[in-house]
Amino acid sequence: MAEYRILILAYDFPPNLSIGGQRPWYWAKYLNEHGVYPIIVTRHWESSLRSAADCVKPSASQAVQDLRQDTHRIIRIPFNPGLRDRIFLKYGDSKRRWIRKVLSFVMTIGENLFPRIGDKYFLYREVKQRIASLHVDAIMATGEPFVLHSFASRLGKQFNLPVILDYRDGWTTNQENKSLSFAEQLIHLSHRFSERKNLTSASLVTAASPSYLKNISTELMQRERSAVIYNGYDEEVANHLKPSGVNGTFTIAYAGRLYDYQRLESFLEGLRIFLTHHASAKIKVVFYGMSFYPEMVKRVKRFHQSLEDHLVFTERITYSGLMQNLHSADALLLLSAPGADWLSAKTFDYLPHKKPILLVEGDQGVLERILEETSLGFICNNANDVSSYIKELYEAWVNTGKTEIEDASSSHAYTRQASTKQLADYLLNINCV
Repeated sequence: MAEYRILILAYDFPPNLSIGGQRPWYWAKYLNEHGVYPIIVTRHWESSLRSAADCVKPSASQAVQDLRQDTHRIIRIPFNPGLRDRIFLKYGDSKRRWIRKVLSFVMTIGENLFPRIGDKYFLYREVKQRIASLHVDAIMATGEPFVLHSFASRLGKQFNLPVILDYRDGWTTNQENKSLSFAEQLIHLSHRFSERKNLTSASLVTAASPSYLKNISTELMQRERSAVIYNGYDEEVANHLKPSGVNGTFTIAYAGRLYDYQRLESFLEGLRIFLTHHASAKIKVVFYGMSFYPEMVKRVKRFHQSLEDHLVFTERITYSGLMQNLHSADALLLLSAPGADWLSAKTFDYLPHKKPILLVEGDQGVLERILEETSLGFICNNANDVSSYIKELYEAWVNTGKTEIEDASSSHAYTRQASTKQLADYLLNINCV
């Protein structure tokens, strides 16, 4: 068994199929191969999550689950909804909304300073009770939720442990923070205070994209205290993909959720233009996992009724199932915006299939760089570009039955295995003074 032991706070974790839960899961799976024994503390998740309501229901099991293996240990803590979530479960989304908004404001603005206020306090309480008996060498928190960063900072100070803060996305530097209401500005200021406090005392800050570090680290950290740890794709899963046959319909696949900043409408308009000139084209766009987000489905559907027969939405599926479906698609869709510089985790899941990736619109940053490096990217800066590239790829599919890019560069450096080794190297070199 590895001698170096690290405690990792992770709210999202399997069986929750969210893409955020995959990051700590692969650390649990592979860190031991590099001399680090991970102990994951997370919440109980049910295996069937079909709506937002399912995420705030009480855990079916009210007992702490402590799964110990030679390679890792997982401690799952029961979840019980607070007042806000109990109101939501009882009355639904349309009633008592103002009460829930007030409660959300109080929790969100105060939980980093006063842990008992928030709905994640049960994790902090359990870790505080257990940490001395776990005999760990460091504590790590992967956010979001970023209140886990504040928990880790408190615990590190109390128990004299080095703290590692991991960013799956940006926190106060997230581009979705650009247009804020007055209440949201107050929350942002309180979070900015907490974030700066956490960062100044951290031994190491890691992030899933260089853009997140670029935005937070300038005046708060020395260069050697930060590291980019990409998400990556699971090489084991990729190696066991079944060969894709010829589809009866040209299929463009999209994985996961949508964000406000993404230029979805540019893609849909490009698709509409293409269909205007090729009305008989056999083409569909499959949005995998999007049925979990009804408002996002509405955003897609309301663009233009002429596209309705070409759009498909699915429930969440397992990672291996998603990868097989992506492998069977004829093209893959990434959505961004100029200057966004936000690295979607799905990017890496697209790479091993060697299928053309439509980036709409070009981000002029990390996404374009990775797609250029792997020779898989088709950069669409407007709807006309989308239409032209779809036409090019569709004609190739009609003529040859395939769209694979044979000369795509190797993407091995972007595997979960490679990124986990990088993380282990950094952990083993933390100065534990």
